[in-house]
Amino acid sequence: MRKVTLISLLVVFVGYIFAGGGIFHWLEADEEEKLRAELFQTQDELLYTLERMVGSHDIHACHHGTTSESSSHAPGLDCPVQDCVSPENVTLVLQSVVTDVNKRGENLTRQGKCIKTIDMPLLVLTHRQLDDIILNAHQAGRRGLNPLSTQQNSSPPQWSFIPAVGFSLTLVTTIGYGNIAPSTWAGKALCVVYGLIGIPIYLVILDGVGRLPGGLVRDLAVRMYISKGWNANTVKRVIWFCLFTFGLFLFYLLPALIISLVENWAYLESLYYMFVSLSTIGFGDYVAGVQIGKSYWVAYKILIFFWIASGLAFLAMVFDLLKRGIQGLDDPDKTEYNLPKTNGRQEKAHNNVNGAVGQAQADAKSENSDYIYENMAMDKMQ
Repeated sequence: MRKVTLISLLVVFVGYIFAGGGIFHWLEADEEEKLRAELFQTQDELLYTLERMVGSHDIHACHHGTTSESSSHAPGLDCPVQDCVSPENVTLVLQSVVTDVNKRGENLTRQGKCIKTIDMPLLVLTHRQLDDIILNAHQAGRRGLNPLSTQQNSSPPQWSFIPAVGFSLTLVTTIGYGNIAPSTWAGKALCVVYGLIGIPIYLVILDGVGRLPGGLVRDLAVRMYISKGWNANTVKRVIWFCLFTFGLFLFYLLPALIISLVENWAYLESLYYMFVSLSTIGFGDYVAGVQIGKSYWVAYKILIFFWIASGLAFLAMVFDLLKRGIQGLDDPDKTEYNLPKTNGRQEKAHNNVNGAVGQAQADAKSENSDYIYENMAMDKMQ
């Protein structure tokens, strides 16, 4: 692929990613705000109920003692249906609940510290209310919102413009962490169309960028062989080693260090996250930039996008080298082919003859030898 074509595709790809981020933001942001509002309302209602139930007591008083949990079992019920209670047994059930709450309250009073409001043993929810809370928490988790989020302390919105651009990038690169997904039908339909167009463009760019280092290494090895007589294979291996070391530091080790510091992860966790991301496995168990209560710098998220795009090309280059090395096991003669030790110009010096005819023949032989050696070297680099 020509460099002009590759650069043009890169420009189109960047514009495509930002345009997709803007469209996803427009389609999904309102729905996300509704979900966040519902979760925050549930949290507020629970806190209000808790404060109302405990408000008449001195919850700031400190008590001494030890902590031990115990529970009482409700008496047997005569209801013929498993998930219902007969009117005659409602009082018995409530009495068992009161007995259990009282026992747990007595255990709390033996603690040698102030009792926190959230630890008070109050059973004030119906089974349906509990199901609604679990469902809301599950939906929030699927859409990138930490279920423990509150109005004052929540994980950052996942469908604002910058995170939406990140989603577009993970979509076309097929990473797909799975921590967020469109919830509207328009967003889901856009995912299909956007991926059908964006994924092939990305694969073409990835292939073109992955081939660039190979061509540069091959050209440099040929030049070193022709001008200095160095072994082309040795030159190639040295250059690839330098490129691999530099890329490993720039696209893997350094970003892992930065992410571990920002996200408060262990360095090994960051290395694991890096590999899962760059290999497009994308488990989604670790995702940068979504922790609750953190305010992320915009430049940090942009750096992550740049790292993903460039790191994928680097890892693709590494995988291509490994693939070629494995394939070379079936054709050792080609991979171990040795180029001649002399070039055409050296042969010309040793075969200098008198006369114009002899000189012309030597020049022709030199040019022909250079051409042959260059092609042999290029064949060897393949």
